[in-house]
Amino acid sequence: MDRIVQIRRFLFPERYLTEAGDTEVLGAFEERSGRLNLLALRMTAGTMAVITILSWPLDALVGSPDSEMMNWLIQWRLALIAICVLGLALVRFSRTASRHPVGLTALMFSLGVAMSGHLTALAGGMESPVFYGVYSTPLMSVLIITRLKSRAFITFGMTGSYFLTFFLTAPDQLYAPLIGMPISWTIAASVTSIIAGQVVYYLLFSNFVQRRTLDQRTRELEELDRKKNEFFANVNHELRTPLTNIVGVFSQLEREDLDDRFQRLMFAGRKNTDRLLSLVTDLLEISRLDSGRDATRRQVLDLGTVVAHVVGEFVSESGHEIHLDQSSDSARLVLEADPRQLRTVIYNIISNAIKFTKKDGSVTVS
Repeated sequence: MDRIVQIRRFLFPERYLTEAGDTEVLGAFEERSGRLNLLALRMTAGTMAVITILSWPLDALVGSPDSEMMNWLIQWRLALIAICVLGLALVRFSRTASRHPVGLTALMFSLGVAMSGHLTALAGGMESPVFYGVYSTPLMSVLIITRLKSRAFITFGMTGSYFLTFFLTAPDQLYAPLIGMPISWTIAASVTSIIAGQVVYYLLFSNFVQRRTLDQRTRELEELDRKKNEFFANVNHELRTPLTNIVGVFSQLEREDLDDRFQRLMFAGRKNTDRLLSLVTDLLEISRLDSGRDATRRQVLDLGTVVAHVVGEFVSESGHEIHLDQSSDSARLVLEADPRQLRTVIYNIISNAIKFTKKDGSVTVS
């Protein structure tokens, strides 16, 4: 069952987008494939015209300049150049033709192939050395980026127009004993060209859909990141204002004559409020870092002073005793760092030490 689904997806990849209702991506791919077909048409027509002109001297190897074969080759080359020039002119000056590159390309190829069939019949039919160029005729359809049904119609239409003009010009060739062989080979070449063209179409289609999906995901992530930054900014503003007011209240209470119990409660409330303000500032810095802005502010700090200040923020409400030992050389260490980030690191270290210490234990900071 999975193999059947994979085959269907290969043959008709656009149906899955239609069934999923994603017509926008399908429309974008058809617009892009139209531009590619237009580019391929210009390049093919120009290249074929140039090659036809440059290979003209090689016709002398086929026959003498006055032979009938040479006359048919000259007519064929002139007709091919005329068709290429006509196609380029339609693309350049006709908006209708440029909006339908697949149809224009199919028309050009069919005209060229039909003219080749007519002139090949005049040049000797199956006995002519140019007859076996019909095997390469279906390969031109690989250049067209279109759906499977259109590709099959164009491919068999080209080969059909070749044999139609060939047999109309030389009806006696219908009864040639070996006519079945070139027809069989042409059909095989047509099927091979259809498969090869479908592989190219499927690869281009899959690559376009994947890139489109990736671009859409990228835009969604960018939008999500923008909303996250807005959320952090709003949280910072909405929390900082009331916390600043609370700090102001605690500052007023510090000037009041309170007993020891209320002094300890007020001190604990003030320190925890300061801690919340620091966390709110950290949220804002995270937002700045995500946006690519450097939020680090380096200052020359006394490590012992910073550690003493952080230790002072901890109140032994859980039964722990915290001792500060500043006898070591690190207590007199001067360094350059971001003061808030350094306090955060020291605070987390002391907090983890208290967390993993027994109820009646003590913590020494040195």
